[in-house]
Amino acid sequence: MFRLSAVKFFLAFFTTTTYIPVLLASFFYKKHDAEYFFRVCSIKIIRASFWCTRVRVITTNNFFLDDSTVFVSNHPSEMDGFLLQALLGPNVIPLVAPLKQFPLIIALWLKGMGAIDVIRDEVDHSLYPDSNTKYEALHKAVKALKRGNSLLIFPEGHAELIEALYRFHTGAVRISYATSSPLQTIILKDAHKVFSDSFKTGSRTVTVEFGKCFLPEEGLNEHVLFTTDEKTREKIRKVTLDLENEVLKHLPIKFINEQRIESNNTGVFVDIDLTIYRSLSQVDFLVYLTRKRLITVNDFSYIMYLFILEKFHLINHNKLMKEAIHLLSGWKVEAVHKLMGRFFRELALPKLEYGLFAILEDHLAKHHHIVFVTEVMHPVAEAFVSFFKADKAIDTSLIKRGRTYTGDITLLCRGKEKAHAVKEFILEKEINSSISYAYADSYTDIPFLTLVGHPMAINPDWKLKRYAKKHNMAILKKHS
Repeated sequence: MFRLSAVKFFLAFFTTTTYIPVLLASFFYKKHDAEYFFRVCSIKIIRASFWCTRVRVITTNNFFLDDSTVFVSNHPSEMDGFLLQALLGPNVIPLVAPLKQFPLIIALWLKGMGAIDVIRDEVDHSLYPDSNTKYEALHKAVKALKRGNSLLIFPEGHAELIEALYRFHTGAVRISYATSSPLQTIILKDAHKVFSDSFKTGSRTVTVEFGKCFLPEEGLNEHVLFTTDEKTREKIRKVTLDLENEVLKHLPIKFINEQRIESNNTGVFVDIDLTIYRSLSQVDFLVYLTRKRLITVNDFSYIMYLFILEKFHLINHNKLMKEAIHLLSGWKVEAVHKLMGRFFRELALPKLEYGLFAILEDHLAKHHHIVFVTEVMHPVAEAFVSFFKADKAIDTSLIKRGRTYTGDITLLCRGKEKAHAVKEFILEKEINSSISYAYADSYTDIPFLTLVGHPMAINPDWKLKRYAKKHNMAILKKHS
């Protein structure tokens, strides 16, 4: 119990107290030797933290660690990178998410270790523009392998939220082909139980299994990193899928769920605010309009006043929404949509919930129908539809007179209205509801959550949490 918090405490304590002495000592080494020294020290710290918290790591099969190997693994917990670094040794350089995503002291250690960070997508680019682009990261990885280092590509095969292996990225295979380095699969078992604060588990042993080693095709060079040749790209995709299947073969059956199945009759119904988006999108849009001086501070203050009244149940929710949307009275439809695009890029994009963002990318790759089911007004919801390449949004529609918004709504998309619209979409598109998914945070979303076979409560309010526990609904804790 509370092992995750304990591991974090000892890691924070050891990394903080030893960073300055290690940094000073590293000045006596050349660059790559200094990075190696940092990795040696980091491994000692990780092992000490695990020893203090009684975490055991066992391997079920022998493996000879060769130079210039690319390691890929599943990713069931946030401690996996530390565990694998300690297991694989100081010759292994980690390829990680943007450094600024980590706590400052961990970011400093990773930088000292020579870790290669990478911008993975548009969300990362908006939050961490100073990190390596994919082009820069892949070339740095190739140079490291050619020096004789090995590479741990982390994270791969995300499983933090639903304990299901998501698709691997193709970068590992590209790097392997570009350097003629073998690809070694690693399977982590029970890490999500060991690195947990749950009262339900007393597990303290992580099992590490080395799977099949994939040898690269000969005769390729660094051009394969960004090749446009369709035959080569298809070959890369096939080997990437083989990597996934090798890992899946060793995992418990629960990790293989319907989300991995390619299907055009699977629906994915997603709430926006406090689910895929970490805040209230309409409030943020009003903030954006105020900053751009497109509405007055008095207008914004009035809506915030109503928002407070609604929280204390002094006015109903419908009045708050109608007053907020009425601010768009007289606005041109085209002007609002253009403004919405700028708002999404500048203010909304950094607030996307990254853990769920990765899940939706996986659904999209499997050709599932993604539908946003939300109370927010149509122009805001459409921005999410456009970004995620979703099918549509079931949202609060605004009344138009010609090409101008009147400031009125047809119907507030909430509660039973959401469920009714989802039912219509399921019938229209011949969706198989038993293999479909729904993600939401509020008890008002129960009517549409219960229409599908895989309802999931995302960081739920207390009413939804109580309902989810009572009805054995999955409860997902978000990780940005």
